[in-house]
Amino acid sequence: MADNGVIRAGASAALDAFATATDIPVTMTFMAKGTIPRRHPMSLGAAGLAAHDYVGCGFDHADVVICVGYDIVEYHPHLWHRNPEQKIVHIDFNNPDFVQYAESFGARGFRVESAGQLVPVLQQALDCGTVAVVDCPVDYAENMKLTRQLGELVCPI
Repeated sequence: MADNGVIRAGASAALDAFATATDIPVTMTFMAKGTIPRRHPMSLGAAGLAAHDYVGCGFDHADVVICVGYDIVEYHPHLWHRNPEQKIVHIDFNNPDFVQYAESFGARGFRVESAGQLVPVLQQALDCGTVAVVDCPVDYAENMKLTRQLGELVCPI
């Protein structure tokens, strides 16, 4: 299922090539209409209404649903993810709200807002008794600081 993230990332040609190479059908949310041509042999057209049409039946019978550039706000999983055994693969070009994403699939979502919250939040996630997703934002600028510090310890110049 393609969503607006495909358009925002300029990845329509890549999605078209993927669908062509793998023979995996693609449905698009309303915000992603046109990501692959409507007449493409792998195009299932648009999905997004609450009506349970052939696209909805396709979701029901799929072993795996690959969501590309997907945003749960546009087409909530309770409308198409009816089989809890079904695997979902989410490919995106920026970070979603992992807590909301986890909860939309029936899992528990937790977010770490500071270093001091890490251990208590992990403990909550381990104790919750179900599938849990922990969102722990990282400041990637800190990676270079750590790399420099390790370099000075291991290989001082």
